[in-house]
Amino acid sequence: MFLFEIVTICPDDVILSLASVLKPYMKHCLQNPNGDCRALGRKALLVWQQIDPQSSERVFHSIEQAM
Repeated sequence: MFLFEIVTICPDDVILSLASVLKPYMKHCLQNPNGDCRALGRKALLVWQQIDPQSSERVFHSIEQAM
């Protein structure tokens, strides 16, 4: 939930500066067995895709390959 809050509340430049820190948390949320966690992770990824399409696309593909 905090990850979703961060990407929705913080300005785009802050998200871009924190991208390297946020990536591992994004991956963790999207791969989590808890359905609520995955759902919020997907919502956060959708917001992040609007802010930084290249970086978010790499996260998505790395998760897709792991599955």
